[in-house]
Amino acid sequence: MYRNDNVQFLVPAKTSSKMHPLVPKNEGRGFQKGQRMTMYNLMRHDPFASYRIIKWRYNLLTQQSVSKATLSRVAKRYNIPCCVTQRKPVMSEKNAERRVAWALKFQDQPVQYWRRILWTDECMCKLYEPKRAIVHRTKEQEWNSTFLPELFCLGNILQWSGVVWAMSSGQSLWYLSLESTSFQRAIQKLVKTMLKILSTT
Repeated sequence: MYRNDNVQFLVPAKTSSKMHPLVPKNEGRGFQKGQRMTMYNLMRHDPFASYRIIKWRYNLLTQQSVSKATLSRVAKRYNIPCCVTQRKPVMSEKNAERRVAWALKFQDQPVQYWRRILWTDECMCKLYEPKRAIVHRTKEQEWNSTFLPELFCLGNILQWSGVVWAMSSGQSLWYLSLESTSFQRAIQKLVKTMLKILSTT
């Protein structure tokens, strides 16, 4: 039950404006323009964040709750092309053997090697719209000593983690804006972690 201040009587919470003539339309506290702009800024700051993450950040920032449906309406209102990460199918034995061979070959490479590491077509995200976007770095793109080249949207970099999570769900897609040194350390840890996981199975 909730109280309707306009008609001064209790109305069942599940009663809609179409079912009850005394309940005014657009019932609810609604959102002001400033609140919608806060949601908009959160979405634009991290285009690949899910509605669950945006909801959590909005709650942390404003101390107010918001539903995923509301976030979806705001995204549609401001024409934000929301993205959703994709998972590849379970890795085949042939591909797993190739990756292990690659990891063994390059696990002790110096930093200069990792600075020239190339992206592959595995860096893929699927838009809600009927189209796809491939993110990759080619040989022609120069290395930036401070940050990796921005390849998609607001500097968000997508990459496959390279670790076979739980050996059943294939590879997980994750995204970060990494500094160069952090990227090198992350890649080196991934190689060692993958070797450790595969060697114990």
